[in-house]
Amino acid sequence: NLYGNVLKHSTHQLLLLLQVGVLFWMLYLYQGFRELVLLHNWLWYAAGSKLSLWILDTDSVSLFHKGNLEIARRLNIVDASEVAITIVTVEEQLRRRFQVIRRASANDLVSAYEKLQVTFDSFKSLNVLRFTPEAQELYTNLINQKIKAGRQDLRITAIALSVSGILVTRNNRDFCQVPNLVLDNWTL
Repeated sequence: NLYGNVLKHSTHQLLLLLQVGVLFWMLYLYQGFRELVLLHNWLWYAAGSKLSLWILDTDSVSLFHKGNLEIARRLNIVDASEVAITIVTVEEQLRRRFQVIRRASANDLVSAYEKLQVTFDSFKSLNVLRFTPEAQELYTNLINQKIKAGRQDLRITAIALSVSGILVTRNNRDFCQVPNLVLDNWTL
């Protein structure tokens, strides 16, 4: 019956959470905080929460373009529909490419434009998240909380929070200040 299935499912989830809780403390005592954060993020994902959208911050996208093997490996594991970047990252990546083109000598233009083309092409294969009115409201709240992070980072954060996503970053110092933001570092 339906009630029995719900009870059975809930008992299974409770046992899973209890087992993972023990793992939390074991990792914290023996390995340290980094592993604890990674396990926390995995728990959210494995428990079937809404957190199934991995959002790469600008630094992670840059590292991927530079050939970071660990980020490439993780991108190959995760379904493409569950990976995204923000429009803020698009802005930052294009701005950097345009700066390189403006500063390039005549001999360096081919390389500078090739990098712009590679960056542009990579955006076509990724989900790009918009800066929505909900993200605007969250961004304003983050500014009012006086969180010490750059404005672009706070805009990326607001978008990630607005879609209940997991922010892929190695910048724990700035992003860990934000309540309810789930982080994962794919460079480890």
